[in-house]
Amino acid sequence: YQIRPVDVNNDPMDAPTETVSIRTTAKPPTLSVLSANYVGTGANPRVEIAIEQPSTGASGMTLQLSRNEDPTKPFTVIQSHRPFVGSVVDEEVSPSKTYYYAARLLSDAGRISDLSEPIKVEIPFSPTATLPDLAQAVVAPNPVRRSQGETLRFLNMPERVSVFIYTVTGELVARVDGNTRTFEWTPPSNLASGVYLYQIQWAPEAVSTDTQNGPRDFDTQRRTGKFVLMD
Repeated sequence: YQIRPVDVNNDPMDAPTETVSIRTTAKPPTLSVLSANYVGTGANPRVEIAIEQPSTGASGMTLQLSRNEDPTKPFTVIQSHRPFVGSVVDEEVSPSKTYYYAARLLSDAGRISDLSEPIKVEIPFSPTATLPDLAQAVVAPNPVRRSQGETLRFLNMPERVSVFIYTVTGELVARVDGNTRTFEWTPPSNLASGVYLYQIQWAPEAVSTDTQNGPRDFDTQRRTGKFVLMD
């Protein structure tokens, strides 16, 4: 590489710098996750992941194990191992969830391999798992004063619930899906003042991103209440 200053017309203004060089290194090979199996118990869930040993040079590289609950979104590195190991255990898993695992190699020179094809594992619903207590959920303020910029807040919610807003005659006004223990809903400006009903709904499959294969060992839980919307 050389650096040479030029003017606005691209004419040289000075002699180029001394030449420097660097030797590139090969990109690490792409790994293959052979299996990801649930091997724990309801009280101690864990997943054992087997990774194919690359044919060249893996002993001097770092293995990065990544995980996600949605294979279409970026994966998060959850473990790093140096030297390379062909079997790892993930103990930070929760019952009734679907996980996807993938792995890659990181070289000393900072080169990183492509992410392996994700592999899926289902954690079964534990009979001893604690079901969410919807009685602890809080919906406030009540009344909601739109003129003061207030929103309807949902507090102490279990993970991944849906809240349905109805008129007193049963017409669905809105659906709010919450992925955190606290979230909110802003009443639209065209919604008339008055009394509205809400229904908080949680189902076992709500704790899994796999809506088709999520566990359904328990009935859907619901809690209903009402609030007043004021201008």
